[in-house]
Amino acid sequence: MKLNFKDLSKKEKILLIIRFSVLFAVLLIWGLSACKKGDSNNNNNDNDEPNIVIDYETYNISDTEIGLASYTGGSKDELIIPEVIDGKNVVALGDNIFAGAEHEIASIIIPKSVRLIGKKAFYNNLHITRVTFRSGSDLETIEELAFSNTKNLTEFTIPSKVMDIREGAFRGSGITKFTILDNPYYQWEDNFLINTNVTDENSSIAIYAYPETRDVVVPSSVKVLAAYLFENNQNIDSIDLNQVEYLGVGVFADSSVSSITGENVKDIDMDALLNTPWLANQTDEFVILGSVLIKYLGEDSEVIVPEGIIQIGHNSFSSSNIRSIVLPESITSIGKNAFINCEALESIEFNSTRPPLINGDSFASKVKIYVPESYYNYYKNNVLFKNISNEIIAK
Repeated sequence: MKLNFKDLSKKEKILLIIRFSVLFAVLLIWGLSACKKGDSNNNNNDNDEPNIVIDYETYNISDTEIGLASYTGGSKDELIIPEVIDGKNVVALGDNIFAGAEHEIASIIIPKSVRLIGKKAFYNNLHITRVTFRSGSDLETIEELAFSNTKNLTEFTIPSKVMDIREGAFRGSGITKFTILDNPYYQWEDNFLINTNVTDENSSIAIYAYPETRDVVVPSSVKVLAAYLFENNQNIDSIDLNQVEYLGVGVFADSSVSSITGENVKDIDMDALLNTPWLANQTDEFVILGSVLIKYLGEDSEVIVPEGIIQIGHNSFSSSNIRSIVLPESITSIGKNAFINCEALESIEFNSTRPPLINGDSFASKVKIYVPESYYNYYKNNVLFKNISNEIIAK
């Protein structure tokens, strides 16, 4: 039966018009609301602003990938991080995401898709006892201090694709064992986590050490001890550095080490032996480790540094009696503030044919610098000596 508007009564016509008006208004409001929501989502994506999803605040990395900026959920015995949120792969755990004591999570499972663990991601988390990576993990990078001070984390697995573990990633943790899953860049040897991803395969870097060993022998492949490796370690008593040539910043600072053997050491960074029994117990006029002069303890006004010393260590001279210092031909580098605290120092004599490397401000102002006459121009024009070039004198 065909409905003809003209056949309707006046009352029926009014009711029909009202019904169509209400339906049109509802459709109009719904359409405007959908457009506003769409614009809001587009703005968030364009500006990479975080948007809260389930128990995580996320940030965009690409059209198909996101990172987790923070965890907003509660305490759990085990947390399983999802591999996909809102159709996007989770590829990063952001900086500080599980840091501190507020996250009472004992065990965490990290999905295969995660490629990066951010700075201080688990820093100072005293609740975490286990971290598990899904089979075939794509993890490549563990940022600085990511698991630092995780005192109750005792074991850790390095997935096969990890190629970059940044400085101090496990500093101060309770890890006593690493399991390496067919990874060509890292190995766990004699209680050391060793980075072999270096140009020279015989110059590996020790980036973590078992914290409870008293008498330590460094593996022969290791040439570098990373910064703060044994800092605050009150278990270590002795260490044989074996083939180690470089000691990083603060490597033994405030530790209990009292005996060090290391004839191959050539370079020692700032505060490497600060506040150690080993340094406190030294009585020789020249405190030397390997080829590095760490400290001068004498009271002579004229000091002749022994031949064979390669590096003058940081803050190595501080006597107010010293007026002149003679450096050997073997010197290749001078540490920061090496002579700056010698108030009465008047001259330093160099005998090396090449100007040594200078780390920062090593000399007090107006100290005369005597150099070999035939190499005067090398010193005078060397960029590292430009601040003291007016004090350089040919001898």
